[in-house]
Amino acid sequence: MPVTVSREGAVTTIRMEWQERRNALRPEDADEIRAILASEDSADAIILAGGEQSFCAGADLRRIQELAKGGESAIRNTIYRSFQGLAKAIRDFPGVVIAAVDGPALGLGADLALVCDVCYVGQTGWIDQGWGRIGAIPGIGGAWLTLRRAGYTAAWEFVLSQRRWSGPELERLGLAIAAAGSAEETAADKARWITSHTGHVARAYKSLFLHATEESYEVHLERCGNFQGRLASDPDHRKQALSMLDGGQDEDEPAHVS
Repeated sequence: MPVTVSREGAVTTIRMEWQERRNALRPEDADEIRAILASEDSADAIILAGGEQSFCAGADLRRIQELAKGGESAIRNTIYRSFQGLAKAIRDFPGVVIAAVDGPALGLGADLALVCDVCYVGQTGWIDQGWGRIGAIPGIGGAWLTLRRAGYTAAWEFVLSQRRWSGPELERLGLAIAAAGSAEETAADKARWITSHTGHVARAYKSLFLHATEESYEVHLERCGNFQGRLASDPDHRKQALSMLDGGQDEDEPAHVS
């Protein structure tokens, strides 16, 4: 089975299972994952995982070489429709998408990990930009993603180093978060926590972070007000807030904060 999907509450885990080719993706594989994302739009969090053998070894170069026989437009149209389509589907997903990197993420796999909202890298995982070694550039926005996360100089360092980057190194660069053990277990814990709150809080944070660099502070404040108004007026949210503040006291009693 090439992809497995499991659901726990509001958290869906999508696991890439093409380990015989180290999860090197073909265009049709990208289309399959994108279709799963569309079918799981009720989830508040998605975990995208591979395995210790590989998170994603990049694009399936044999398949790409076959497509290359159709000329420049065939490559460009296939990349845009499938690989870039998957990247946009992750970015546009209404809930938070978390990459769990417990194995190598190389080339396209590096971009796939970085386009997720959060990227955890476990002790057995690493990320390598890798595109330069085959005379190519990051095809699904890796340069843009690296620049946004790490800054101009760090983005060049990531490209020019052409080596494996561990979780702690990536965290220092600002590209990912190092997991103490398994990236997938860490991702699952964080996903369960953010989705345990009422009112689809994970979706609110996704919207705030996604648009923060593209809108003015005034527009951001209006977005905050809309979310906060909806969340704070929800009866379930009030119960949850009072329980946290007062150790589970009755909701009709006044709150006391020390």
